[in-house]
Amino acid sequence: MNIDKIKQFQNSYPALYTLLSAYFADDMVSDKEILKNYLEEEEFEEIKYAINNAHSFLKKYKPDYIGYFANRFFENEEEEREWFENLIHRLEKEFKLLFKN
Repeated sequence: MNIDKIKQFQNSYPALYTLLSAYFADDMVSDKEILKNYLEEEEFEEIKYAINNAHSFLKKYKPDYIGYFANRFFENEEEEREWFENLIHRLEKEFKLLFKN
């Protein structure tokens, strides 16, 4: 991926970029553990912003971005999109449980 695409993604979806590139840098940790760490370390507004970034990105979905930034390999675009949608669904679910008050 070239530097212009990286900068464009980072500028368009800054909170999502942080979630994927910072928290998913280690592929030896489970997605569940990564989300747990993210929810414990980030502020309410940042998490909410990442979820909004994710939904915006899904509307204009471009393959290869998620795998690249999340340090994951996918066989095809469908597998990548499914992983990402499931990840965001789990993040939203955990976010709502954590901040339900």
